[in-house]
Amino acid sequence: MSEYTPENPETFDPEAQDIVSGPERQPRRGRSVPTNVLIPMVHREALRRLSAVTRVSQSEYLREAVTDLLRKYRHVVDEERSRKDRLAG
Repeated sequence: MSEYTPENPETFDPEAQDIVSGPERQPRRGRSVPTNVLIPMVHREALRRLSAVTRVSQSEYLREAVTDLLRKYRHVVDEERSRKDRLAG
């Protein structure tokens, strides 16, 4: 599995995709959807400054952060799926 990098924002992460959509509804590779997120003003300003200095878009940094978060909490999703499978079968 390739790591997400700002230089390669279309990197497909099958594990993260599975967490987000589940096996029954896989989105097309590389498809993005708009969303609104409220963050503290201090984080917004820090992200804006980081983006300006590095010339990497704020969106790319946010996509990377979401991917990292989904990997970190993958066990939560896996445990829930296991629980549902046990109850169903």
